[in-house]
Amino acid sequence: NTTPHTDVLMIDGLEYRQRGIEGLDTMMMELSGPTRHIFSWSAVPVRLLTDNLTAVTPGPMNLSLNLFEGVDGILGGSGPTLSCRNTTLWHLLLQRLNATRFFLDFRAPPAALIQDPGQSQIVFNEVDPAAVGKLLWSQPKQTGDTINDAMHELLIYRPKVCGVDLLYNASSNWLTVVDTSGPCLALPPFLFDRVVTHIPVDCPASEAALFTFSLQDQSEPSPPEVTLALERLVFRNESGVELVCLARQDTNSERVPADMMYSHIAFGSMVAAALYLVIDLENHTIGLASRGDAQAESSQEYCAVPETCIAMQSYFPPLNVCEDPPCQRYLFMTLDDDTKMCVWRA
Repeated sequence: NTTPHTDVLMIDGLEYRQRGIEGLDTMMMELSGPTRHIFSWSAVPVRLLTDNLTAVTPGPMNLSLNLFEGVDGILGGSGPTLSCRNTTLWHLLLQRLNATRFFLDFRAPPAALIQDPGQSQIVFNEVDPAAVGKLLWSQPKQTGDTINDAMHELLIYRPKVCGVDLLYNASSNWLTVVDTSGPCLALPPFLFDRVVTHIPVDCPASEAALFTFSLQDQSEPSPPEVTLALERLVFRNESGVELVCLARQDTNSERVPADMMYSHIAFGSMVAAALYLVIDLENHTIGLASRGDAQAESSQEYCAVPETCIAMQSYFPPLNVCEDPPCQRYLFMTLDDDTKMCVWRA
């Protein structure tokens, strides 16, 4: 027996309509490696797509990377607590392999400007030797509830673009989820707006800046940073236009509670392909390291020039603006628009 379903997925800030049928079936899976394995399970909950995923509100400029083209279904990699049957094929596979960690060894899609050799794969219980000495590990994630137990998440500290702390006086850290259902680096609206302030839209996509962050709070000496060359997120759309895979994750603020989980940063598949990314299931931590030469693959040349403030103005780095003094907060004071000074009311 099967049950039809129609629902909406939010991927990189766009809504996609998903139509499919759900039921129980026997599944087989073959894994390659030093030893060939063929696993099978019975009565596994599966959902097959009956139509291609379609964007409810298509984006401008034909931004599509042809997501899920030719796909019959999606093998979700989240934990079983998000499944109404409390199990998934992915969870069964991890149990069968007795996996304590897995390595997302992804490659960028064909449309990406930077390509690494090899093919995408997930490696269980092992890590690429080239990454072992480079990996920086996150703090253990929060556990004990349905959503956090299921998601692969971490806190990143002081994310920067063009050397500017994007969080500045808002927070020292922000929740980040590894979400490879979409390709992009997806940011909550306030962070997206701050990033594009410092990377002008007319800058060549192939001259993109660095995105950096730490996995622990500020200390002495300063903690090491993970560096991501945004050029590794550049792709050509079907019209040949070069675009950076950055997404603005708008949400309905009336429906979304005041919880960082609902306004998180998401590392999509192109971000995963730009990094060595290891998920430790026992310690609930994530290891990250840069692929390639991030410094050589980036440029600060097109970063916005900092504004010059005068008089009583104060500089707000994340949005690169000069803020006028709050003269109206003081009795009998007002702002002189020419001098940017607080003066007595006439």
